Amino acid sequence: MTISDTATESLRLAETGSVYQQHQMGTTQESKDQYRQLFDCHPHAILVYDLETLRFLAVNAAAIALYGYSRDEFLALTIKDLHSPGDPSIRVSDPEIGIYSHCAKNGSFITLEIDSRDLSFDGRPARLLAALGLRSRELSGDNTDEPRLDVALRLSEERYENIINNVEDGYWETDLAGNLTFFTNQVMHVHRR
Repeated sequence: MTISDTATESLRLAETGSVYQQHQMGTTQESKDQYRQLFDCHPHAILVYDLETLRFLAVNAAAIALYGYSRDEFLALTIKDLHSPGDPSIRVSDPEIGIYSHCAKNGSFITLEIDSRDLSFDGRPARLLAALGLRSRELSGDNTDEPRLDVALRLSEERYENIINNVEDGYWETDLAGNLTFFTNQVMHVHRR
């Protein structure tokens, strides 16, 4: 191999590497865009806040619709601004998991099932909250169940009924005194024998 051949081969490899780097950069940008779209289009409210300042760093469209704040208004708030007075204070050491009540922009309280994970966001310690609205309570005290809660209850009842009706050995419940409070037909058939 001559020096000219070596130089040509090195140039070809450099160009191939450059094309590969450009492809990788394009793929990385495409991947970022896809993850951003997943975040923005997710049907549940997703909020990310800084663990040191407690300021919001990002919110998706579902959070904007649920709470009523614009994206810019959210980014000016802290997580403390959403918590109702009766909720425990924010403790950075403990992820938020469970049922919480947050205050929407219009002053109504939203009962939410929240799950959270700590992560690094733009190089900062942060927490991602996924919030599912369960029911709204207006300040007047009027409790209005959202259809989602009714559907969840109906599905739970159907699942329970299906289990009870298909258990082969029978099922019964008793109170603390030992009195039968509920039993399936299979239990009646076993006791008649």
